[in-house]
Amino acid sequence: HPGYTTVTVRGPDVDGVLASISAAIASAGCSVVELTAENRDKAKRGDAMDSEDGSIATMVDHLVHPNRTHFEDVFLIKDRATQQAIGNDDLDGLARSVLSAAKDPLNSHSLKNQLEAMRIENDALVKRITILEDLLDRRQIKLVPSAPRQESEEK
Repeated sequence: HPGYTTVTVRGPDVDGVLASISAAIASAGCSVVELTAENRDKAKRGDAMDSEDGSIATMVDHLVHPNRTHFEDVFLIKDRATQQAIGNDDLDGLARSVLSAAKDPLNSHSLKNQLEAMRIENDALVKRITILEDLLDRRQIKLVPSAPRQESEEK
């Protein structure tokens, strides 16, 4: 497609990877004109030695994780400012941003870990509040009326 740059990304399918790559492309000052996203399961991939891109990393990943679903996302993009294909001088920076986004998609693992830590902390705080409320109830100052005064004491 003349006037556009094609970016093809392949890898193991992880939650958030498409959104992360799209955000990286947008952050680099590019607009996505067209996107094709595919999941490739084991049946479509064929055997590990017949990988899509032939790379050693892909073959090793297929051998280590034979049931893992993979993706292939193809982005047709243009420079937002010039409305033209990405300049050769900017391709390396764009590639690094996309690779970084694909390696750590929107920090999904980190966010899941943070969410779990917050749940645990919240549960602990709820228990602590319950204990403190119970202690407060037990330690409340209670007024005990004094015994009625007798006439002999008054004189």
